[in-house]
Amino acid sequence: MNGWRRLGEDRCEIFNLKTMRIIKFLILFFLISCNIHKNEVSNLVLKNEKGEDEIAILQNFLKQNGTTYYNLTNKDVELIEKIMEEEVESIMLNKDITENEKPEKLENYIRQYLAYTNREGEKEVFVFCVSKERKYPKWRTEFIRTIGGGNTVFKGVINLSKEKSLGFSVNDPM
Repeated sequence: MNGWRRLGEDRCEIFNLKTMRIIKFLILFFLISCNIHKNEVSNLVLKNEKGEDEIAILQNFLKQNGTTYYNLTNKDVELIEKIMEEEVESIMLNKDITENEKPEKLENYIRQYLAYTNREGEKEVFVFCVSKERKYPKWRTEFIRTIGGGNTVFKGVINLSKEKSLGFSVNDPM
């Protein structure tokens, strides 16, 4: 009888070892897959929570000497949004800036991102924001060129390598 118990116990131990290995593998797979998606190249048009197109990542723009195009990842887009929200909030709280010079909430703008690696090899993104009330049918694929616009248009640069804003400004009024 002891031989049979022992054999059964061995089978349970083998089963438990296999089960634990499978569980460990699944946990590891899940953790790796979550991190992989953050480093995936982002889509060229991103939607907001309402399903509306809100961000266009442009790739067809003139580059300055010494710069190269950079593919934004999902993690980059999250960082850009975080820095932009902080920047807009900072501008809105600045008492030295008039109401016409302050941008509205970020959700009121469509945004274009032009990402590149600068001459020093740092990843940067030029951000161009235009009020959703203004109509630009080709904004998803072509860079918007506009003069004036006041707080319906603002722009800036974010250094992704240093994780900081290099400054944002609102366009002059029309």
